[in-house]
This record gives sequence, structure tokens and C-alpha cells, in this order.
Amino acid sequence: MLKYEFFKIFSNKKNFIIIAICLVLKIVFSMQLDIDMPEGFNADVYEYYSEKLEGEYTKEKHVFIVSEYNRFQELLENAQVYEEEFKNDKIDAKEYKVISDDIKSAKNRLKTVEYIVQKSEYYEKQDEQVEYFFDLYHIDYISNMKVDIFLIIVMLVLITSIYTDDYYSGTVNMIKSSKNGRKKLFICRLICNISISMFFALLFSLIEFTVKYLKFGISHMDASIKSLLIMENMEYNLTIGQYVLATIALRCFFAVIVGFIIMFVAEKVHTNMGTYLIVMALVFIPEFIYDSLGVVIGDLALAQGLGAYRCFNGYHTVCGVPNILFSVLVYVVIGNMILFVRLKGKNNLY
Repeated sequence: MLKYEFFKIFSNKKNFIIIAICLVLKIVFSMQLDIDMPEGFNADVYEYYSEKLEGEYTKEKHVFIVSEYNRFQELLENAQVYEEEFKNDKIDAKEYKVISDDIKSAKNRLKTVEYIVQKSEYYEKQDEQVEYFFDLYHIDYISNMKVDIFLIIVMLVLITSIYTDDYYSGTVNMIKSSKNGRKKLFICRLICNISISMFFALLFSLIEFTVKYLKFGISHMDASIKSLLIMENMEYNLTIGQYVLATIALRCFFAVIVGFIIMFVAEKVHTNMGTYLIVMALVFIPEFIYDSLGVVIGDLALAQGLGAYRCFNGYHTVCGVPNILFSVLVYVVIGNMILFVRLKGKNNLY
């Protein structure tokens, strides 16, 4: 019976096409950089200073980057003064050319160096050993660990068909005619559900990491996660590699939860489109609620707990409720409201 359930899912050409499209789109989107950095930030300048400072934080490195920032500020503040001195022949053309080039460089570098100073000041407060390195690709990877729409689509299409095909083919009464049959069928389909959820959550997570690793050459996976300024509220001293593994593991766990939600909705609604709409609403409505409450998803809240950060950070709550629990609460409340309205409407028809 278990083999038949898997055969029924993967013998459908439409399912294979959707899986293939989602995998291709996942690869394409994983190759993109989407980083929200301060206005005026220059990646080339940041890479230059990251290489210059690379290694463990030291007081000397902090003093150096602060002195660079102060030097640039002083150049820009005195730009008008230097121009007046040149006009009054107090400095010659050659000297003014050097100063002008320095001012142009200061304009190009100031915002980036200011960001590095903020990061260095953050390092100064840390008890753990943190490191300077070029971390833009790490920031891009971690800050974009949100709800994986491609994973949700694949899970919706595959798992929904497990429960709705019987209603479309008209065989539901026959296959559920005996108590023993219903029990075996439930167990087999539950195994399919969990297997599909975990396999594709793992697959999509590994594709995302592999593509970014190969394209951007992500290194320093043994550095502390607190080396990333965006992780300043992190409560646990994990390495970046440990954080990534924890994220992948939790994604698999919450994918299984979403799989259960799909199963529950499909069993009640009996239609593919109805299941798609309700589950998509249940997955994305909490994100809008976070926004309306002023909680920014971009602050590494892996929406609906599909990741590690908010699980580790106990201080990030919504109305006093840990965010992962809040998300599950939203799922349950909204899901039951929708199903109650639908079932009540059905009862009124008879």
C-alpha cells in the first residue's frame, strides 16, 4: 500500500514538471544577491577593508578603522577650506590634486567605513572571539532564510494529491469502507506526507546552500555566528556552520508541521484549489501580522519559524508570546475559523 501511494504521486507527469520548475527557480533565485545595506555602502570598499582587517578582533584593528573613519570625515569637512587655500595659492596644484583625490576617495568610502566602525564597536562588546572577514554573502544567505515559496508549492501539489485524488476519482467510500483499511491507509499516507516534507525541505535547503557556496565561495563557516553584525541579538554562541545545520534541521521539522496542516485541510476541503488557497493563507498571513505589529521579518525572523534564529533568541516575542508558538497559534486559530465557516455553510445546505 505504501509503494502504491508513492507510485500514485510520482507517476503523475504534472507533479514532475512542477518539481522541475521549482528546482530550477530555486537555483536561479539562490544565485541572486539580495542584501539590505546602508545607503552609500560600497561592496568593493568593504571587501578591501575586510581583507585588510581579516582575522580575530583586536584593539589595534578597531583603532585603525576608527582612525580611517575620522580621517575621511575630516577631509570632507575641510573640503571647502582646501579649495579656498588652492585659490589663494596657499597650496600648489600638485598638492591640491592629491587632496582632491583623497576627498573623492573619502566620499566613496565613508559610509562603508562607518558600517565597519559600527561592526567593530559591536565586536568590542563581545565576550566571545569574533572575526573580521568579508561576510556579505553570509549576510545575504542568512537574512533571506524566510518562507521558501518553492518548497511550499511542491509540498502543496504532492501532499494535497494524496488526499484529494480519492474524491476526484469517486473511490473514497470504497477505500475507507473498513476500519482496518482506514487505519492502514492513514498510516501509509502519513509516512508519505512526512517523507515528502522532510526530503524536499532538506533538498531545497541543500540546493540553496550549495549554489551560494559554489557561486560566492562562502568561507569562514567555523567563525562565530556573532561575527555577523546582523546576529547581534543571538543568544547562543554557535559557529556559522552550526547555525546553518540547525536552520536546515528546523526547516525540515517545520516542513513536517506544514505537511500536517496540508493533510488536515485537504481531508476537510476535498479539493486541490481550496487546499492550496487555505494553506497559502495560513503560511503567509502570520508574516503580514508580524508586519502589522511592527515586527520586521528582515531582522532574521525566519517567517513562521522556518529557521533557527527566533527559536534560539528567546527575547524576540510577539505580544509576549515566542514567535514560533505565536505562528502555530495563528495557524490553528485561522485554520479552524476557515474550516468552521466552511462546514457550517455545508450544514446549512441540507
